Amino acid sequence: MKNGRKQVKVTKRGTTPIDGIIGNKIRARRLEMHFSQQQLADALGVSFQQVQKYEKGVNRVGVGRLQQMAQFLETDIRYLMGDLAGDRKKPPTVSRFAKFMATKDGADIVEAMIRIESPALRKSVIQLARTLGGAEANA
Repeated sequence: MKNGRKQVKVTKRGTTPIDGIIGNKIRARRLEMHFSQQQLADALGVSFQQVQKYEKGVNRVGVGRLQQMAQFLETDIRYLMGDLAGDRKKPPTVSRFAKFMATKDGADIVEAMIRIESPALRKSVIQLARTLGGAEANA
């Protein structure tokens, strides 16, 4: 602790766990909008490798760049930043759910479920997924 404040762990490259959370949100929104890393990179004027680094939290995203991303992804900075103003005593983490939703499979499963209009059929698909995943269904 320095000056009564808890220090946040910073990597050699100057990133923190928050950069990973923001990157995860960027990736999730990009997949939701069906954009490739290359399309986002072209809109930002950077390489797709740079977008990869942003999404993995390896490189920090500046506020100006975050605003560009939000505009291209048709959202706002608040969405991309998530709930980072929460409990300051506890370091931010990315849940398993958020990590999955930031994958192509996560986006695909949600889109497929949205297209199923029948509530009964949706419940059947959920039950099947639980059975295949080895989890008990708590209906």
